Amino acid sequence: MVTDFITGVIDVISNALVRNEPPSTLFLLRSFLCNKVPLILNRISPSSFFSSGAMSQTFLRTDVATLMNLAPSVFEPYAYNNNSANPDMLFGDITVDLRQDFLFACALHGVIGEQDIQGILEELPLGAMSASGRYDTQEIINQCLSDPMRIDRLLEEIEGVEGNSGAVVRALFEVPSYPPSRHSMTLTSWALGDEEHV
Repeated sequence: MVTDFITGVIDVISNALVRNEPPSTLFLLRSFLCNKVPLILNRISPSSFFSSGAMSQTFLRTDVATLMNLAPSVFEPYAYNNNSANPDMLFGDITVDLRQDFLFACALHGVIGEQDIQGILEELPLGAMSASGRYDTQEIINQCLSDPMRIDRLLEEIEGVEGNSGAVVRALFEVPSYPPSRHSMTLTSWALGDEEHV
């Protein structure tokens, strides 16, 4: 079941890439692969050893070549907005490897061990796991309550594909429900979208 699930997700993304789907669609698929699939695998996979084997089988039986050496602009959700700046696009020669993005997100959530990534890829990975590690929702909430400017930085991280977007969104959703504090006006204004008070 795990192998079939991963294969299905990879097939959908590969087909979208081959069909030249719009960047906004590809961005959503990349985000799903890196932010949701590891969480699902964490629930349905019996062990990291099993998950590692399932991923190896999936990469052997699918054409993963379409997932490698992709231009970052392929995933730019605001491709028609020239004022946006995708962090991946700051360096012209860097390409995206969805396999590595996915595997590092899985390692972040404990689906596989970080040491398993090289064996699954059958090559040395060029990337690394998120330096910030796995986010804890309550810790993010506490950071936002003590430093409202943290909210702006977190909003930028939602578009990240490191596996932490779910925790960020949940924390930002829960912050306005906390009891009033000295920052409540800023946080409430942010939550309601009232920019006059921010």
